[in-house]
Amino acid sequence: MHNLRDLVESPSWDWPADAADRIKRALGDADPEDMGEVVGLAGDLVVMDDEMAGLLLGVLRGDLPDGVRGRAAIALGPALEEACDLGFDEELDLQFDTRVLGEARVSEIQSALRSLHDDETVPVLVRRRALEASIREPRDWHAEAIRRAYGRGDKAWKLTAVFCMGHLAGFTAEVVESLQSGDVDLLAEAVRAAGMLGLNEAGDRVLELAADDSRPGLLRYAAVEALANLETPGSDELLVALTESEDDALAELAYESLEERRVFSEPPDTPFE
Repeated sequence: MHNLRDLVESPSWDWPADAADRIKRALGDADPEDMGEVVGLAGDLVVMDDEMAGLLLGVLRGDLPDGVRGRAAIALGPALEEACDLGFDEELDLQFDTRVLGEARVSEIQSALRSLHDDETVPVLVRRRALEASIREPRDWHAEAIRRAYGRGDKAWKLTAVFCMGHLAGFTAEVVESLQSGDVDLLAEAVRAAGMLGLNEAGDRVLELAADDSRPGLLRYAAVEALANLETPGSDELLVALTESEDDALAELAYESLEERRVFSEPPDTPFE
């Protein structure tokens, strides 16, 4: 795959110095069947910059398969989230933070994503992915877009809506409602959203799902992760018990959730043992 196999098979922090240049070349002329994987590499913050984002926009706007275009949209999400977290109003301490994208490029990306989402002639998958990527840096138009997506009566759009609700306050009722869904995929998205938002009113339901060993693994994993951010009676005891699970992935997630709760519950400057 355009001599990028070493990047696919190693974590980005181990990528060589020429990784960004190689990915950019591949975005320009990779075979269509390889482009999805190239796009996935391009979205890593280790190699992201204004030029890489511009190339991803070219893929997103092009005539490649819907899945590849959708992946290009999603690949822009981490950089948008970083822009949201760091902002552009203050100078950064470059010892700790750097902006991978300039403000003009972020605005261009958001304009493109909104245009694609709003255009009903664009394939549905691309429209959904545009909304899912753009919500990583919330804008004024997102609340209404999420409401429309949730109300369409279409499972795929509802999945997108609940995913987006995890990034934007104001949808407590919808998230709580979705936690009663019989659809495993929607239920998992609602669990993640509840955890991201710290919806304690959803805590009992999330705890129930985390404790239910008849549930599919990915749903339980989402519930255990969500408990890290919920103040739910009995959750500490459950997480401790799950650290002894024979499911290694579940046990590790339970341990990580306990550690995350411990870090954020300790007073400042308390040594972490």
